[in-house]
Amino acid sequence: MCLNDKIWDMLERNEFFGMYEEKLSQMELSRNKYSLPVRVEDILGIWRPMYSPEHKGEMASAVDIVVEDPRIKETEVLCPCDGVVVCGVLTNTKLGTLEENRKYLNWVHVRTANNEFFELAHITPIERRILRVGDRVRRGEVVAVAGLNGRMTMTGD
Repeated sequence: MCLNDKIWDMLERNEFFGMYEEKLSQMELSRNKYSLPVRVEDILGIWRPMYSPEHKGEMASAVDIVVEDPRIKETEVLCPCDGVVVCGVLTNTKLGTLEENRKYLNWVHVRTANNEFFELAHITPIERRILRVGDRVRRGEVVAVAGLNGRMTMTGD
């Protein structure tokens, strides 16, 4: 069983929520301690990479966490681990289901102290914390809100 399968088994048995940090550290995913990028109570669903039509090629390991439509309820995006913003785009507002909409994705890449990287995508900047290259971010810090941008197949439109 691969590591991703172990995580999904935990999610399906509801062993993940409320104790995810301990479970993840036991599996030795990385040298870092990661948290979920949204509060547990804001999660409506999770797209397993193998079932998402978007998760192919370089996106094969991406996980989509489904939250309320941002037009209905704002969901804060939390930094899952301490690090430094190394690149990103936060100026897009266009979305759609067509392949051409990929270029309109808002995202940031963060490098951790252990030289691991993570990405937060489909986000919208917030006035109190506009992320810029070189910014230090802390685990649990609100760094954005969930957004509608890029290629999205489940927008309700």
